Amino acid sequence: LVFGALTVVSVWDSGAALQDEGSAQFKAYEWIRKDPSLHSFESAQMLQRYALATFYYSTGGEDNWNQVDNWLFYGNAECDWEGITCKNGDVTEMSLRRNNLSGTVPPELILLNDSLFYLDLEGNNLEMNKKEITFFGELTNLDTLALGDGNRIKSKGLPKSFKQLNLFEFSISRGISGEFSDIVDTLADMVNLEYLDLENNQIFGSVPANIGDLWPNLAQLYIAENSISGDLSFVSNSSLSDLSVLRVFSNYISGTIPSQIASLTNLETLDMFYCNLSGTIPPALGNLDRLDDLVVSANNMLKGRMPSKICDLRLSTLSSNCRINCDCCTETCYDQ
Repeated sequence: LVFGALTVVSVWDSGAALQDEGSAQFKAYEWIRKDPSLHSFESAQMLQRYALATFYYSTGGEDNWNQVDNWLFYGNAECDWEGITCKNGDVTEMSLRRNNLSGTVPPELILLNDSLFYLDLEGNNLEMNKKEITFFGELTNLDTLALGDGNRIKSKGLPKSFKQLNLFEFSISRGISGEFSDIVDTLADMVNLEYLDLENNQIFGSVPANIGDLWPNLAQLYIAENSISGDLSFVSNSSLSDLSVLRVFSNYISGTIPSQIASLTNLETLDMFYCNLSGTIPPALGNLDRLDDLVVSANNMLKGRMPSKICDLRLSTLSSNCRINCDCCTETCYDQ
């Protein structure tokens, strides 16, 4: 009966993985089947435990995880497992950041869709391709999907299924390729987006000028270590007024630093290290009262003197190239 029920709900592969005795799905089924308390579970709880057990086996829980407290111990409710948060017995959050997960995330997480809104798997060793991440787009109640910072997600563009998501926070890293405008188009309907981390990928093209109109609540934008070109004119969009962090370092961005950045009055971190910027540092940046970190080093075509208004901010980090006369910099000048 258990096997039949699990086969029916496995719509993504019609239960094929359950037939493979070496699969994470079969191991999870065996664990469920042998549970002494199986007879006491409602169908929804059995499926929830099966989804989490499949996740455990698929991501190296048996051998690799740093923290495995209570996972798959008979007699322990899944809501007491490390990194799992529940409400009224339903899994609402999975937070397993930097837990040495490996392998792939199984599509069985779709079984948690009705309640799961927070999924943080950053800083692990997951390796997935475009087909394997497509199911994330079915988790339509998510507001946070964190897949960046170490995981290797190899995909040309993002799956079209991601258009169904409406996230507050999204991160993905180490393998997403494609034009920036195409990435933005896939995420365009995420009107509540506040945090976007696309660092350390193979994204090219310029940053669309309308990103502030698409994401008026955007507070943190991380697009460093890509192959992004064009200029910084997108910061002139007044809709980006909530932006507090902007990291664009290690890209091919060129042109001058626009004085309109000064309109981003909530800006705290501005990192433009190792781009192709030219001209001088606009004094208007000295009007950014909340600014704490400003990095413009390794932009060899920048020149002149660091404006005194910026020095007066007494920043925690102020770094420039060696062609800029900067008496107040906190770090030794650095050129490419």
